[in-house]
Amino acid sequence: MHEVIAAWTTGEAADTDDSFGQFAGALAPGFIIINPGGVTEDRETVVSRFRGLHGTRAGIDFRIEIHQPAVHQETADLALVTYHEHWFEGAQEQSVIIATALLEPEPDAPGRLLWRHLHETWLRPPVAP
Repeated sequence: MHEVIAAWTTGEAADTDDSFGQFAGALAPGFIIINPGGVTEDRETVVSRFRGLHGTRAGIDFRIEIHQPAVHQETADLALVTYHEHWFEGAQEQSVIIATALLEPEPDAPGRLLWRHLHETWLRPPVAP
């Protein structure tokens, strides 16, 4: 999912419904995110906002690295995971987030997972320009 986000925002992914579907198709109906600023957004809000972010980081060496992934609870239907999300522009780390996600296996979804819930908290907010 994070590679999809980076590719979409840098414009490396084509601005097509198929490319965008790699993101939108991974969010379950009823998906919500509590972003690092404490704002809760539903699936429709996230999908609409993300569609407009295509190429907004064009020309920037942007990437997201995932560190310390851990599965805390797992059943046949759901997994509760945490990870640290490091955002980089070139060699400069821009921010770090700790995230908790509730994921559902789904063979037909992009990445074979549906994201049901995501809660993010700043460990280090973005570097000011």
